[in-house]
Amino acid sequence: MNIIEHVWDELNHCVRCHNPLPRNLNQLWATLQEEWYRLGKDFIAKLYHSLPDCI
Repeated sequence: MNIIEHVWDELNHCVRCHNPLPRNLNQLWATLQEEWYRLGKDFIAKLYHSLPDCI
């Protein structure tokens, strides 16, 4: 998986575990934004720094 796929996979997991689950597109968008900020820079940095291991 590339970095973007890892990010989407993690966001998917976070949204599915979110309580309450989003029930419409507006709630889904708000939940995605909330979970994106919750992931934080450290998660993205960890994925970025793992790139040399994948090459």
